[in-house]
Amino acid sequence: MKKFIWILLGSLVVSSFSHLFFLQEWVNGGYMAGANDGLNQMLPFKQLIYENYTSGNFFYSFQFGFGGGIFGQLGYYFSTNLFFLLTIAVVFLLELMHIIDSPDVLFWAQLTVFTSIIRMSAVILITTYVFRYFSIRTFPAFVGATLYGASVIYFRHVIYWEFYADAFLLIPLLVFGVEKIIREQKPLWFVFALAVTLFNNFYFSYISLLFIGIYILARWIIPLGKQETGKLQQVKLYLFSGGLGFGIASIAFIPTVYAYLNNYRPAFNQERPLLDLSDNLLLDSRTFLLAGVVVVFLFM
Repeated sequence: MKKFIWILLGSLVVSSFSHLFFLQEWVNGGYMAGANDGLNQMLPFKQLIYENYTSGNFFYSFQFGFGGGIFGQLGYYFSTNLFFLLTIAVVFLLELMHIIDSPDVLFWAQLTVFTSIIRMSAVILITTYVFRYFSIRTFPAFVGATLYGASVIYFRHVIYWEFYADAFLLIPLLVFGVEKIIREQKPLWFVFALAVTLFNNFYFSYISLLFIGIYILARWIIPLGKQETGKLQQVKLYLFSGGLGFGIASIAFIPTVYAYLNNYRPAFNQERPLLDLSDNLLLDSRTFLLAGVVVVFLFM
């Protein structure tokens, strides 16, 4: 228990220091939100979902365009996002207790840096214990978890597409679930991790599952112990636990996938030439941008 407290505190400290730049920006009136999707989609959709969910309206809203299904169509974003649903519960409780005023879009922009600190702390904590399961000593496990959790990609995801950052939480859980099957023939953790992954965001789950599929194949090629479960038995456990996990998550996965596939988008009618040499690679190329400083160094 004492070791857990130290790892938890260490995770919070590392996460807070990793966000120091964004905390300074927050003090100066800045936000941890990027241009385009970060401001135009993430924040308004958070506010829309919060207003409807806290009013007991979970499925359809006339505020969504001319009216639309928020549960299914916003499943790509936050309507089934477990971390955001937990955030809604906490914020709503604070609002009921009159500790905070009714949230608006600006509130969600200001809150992002603090929810990101909490998420990264959880990532480092969970990943440390997953590394410990591999018999790695605590300090190296914590360092490895820090390098993973506090990576540049994590910040990029939070700034532009915050729901992507949840994958940093889910990948270690999936790896742990796979290892429990390989080492102990216990599928419960894999069922849990798979269900949470599919429920949380259908769109990003396929990348996570593609990774974990490659991981399983790699573990078949590179065994880490002599008493690992046979491949045939592993396949049986993966199929059983995968079906169970999908069944649990289907309440969110199926409606959101259906809404995504039936989302009408007009056809792209602009002419697309096979070869276009009009792009300026140094200034405004739509496919490849070569930094001017690179060209300078090439001729030095």
